[in-house]
Amino acid sequence: MNRYLLGWMLLGALPAAASSSFPTAVKEHVQLSQMPACALCHTGGVTGMGTVNTAFGKALRNEGLTAGDDDALRTALDALAAKGTDSDADGSGDVDELKAGRNPNLADAPGVDAGPDAGTTPQPPSPKYGCGANAVPGLGGLVALMVVAGWSRRRR
Repeated sequence: MNRYLLGWMLLGALPAAASSSFPTAVKEHVQLSQMPACALCHTGGVTGMGTVNTAFGKALRNEGLTAGDDDALRTALDALAAKGTDSDADGSGDVDELKAGRNPNLADAPGVDAGPDAGTTPQPPSPKYGCGANAVPGLGGLVALMVVAGWSRRRR
């Protein structure tokens, strides 16, 4: 086995692939008109393990969302809808906001019509190639690369 790959694996620093089926599963289950962006759940739209940290993403995790499990995603979405979970505390439930084309992470402006254009910030753009397209290694990946590079230099 390639010792660089081995180093990455031993340190657990390989970039984790996002659950690429999740945007489609959300779109179909909630019956959205457009594909949701990765930034709906992932901080800054950067995918990978440990990046589901938006308010909406945390709400889904609190309802049992697990990586790669479309059934757990659908169950979590149903739980949010049933409970009327409002991650941004603006008075509109997360699933209702999604259906209206709004971002459940961003509070709507007071007094603004609750139509699809409501709120002060538009819905993040849809991903062009799926959530896994922009996964990057984090600090752990950089540290692992440095360790492996140093290790291979000493062995020569």
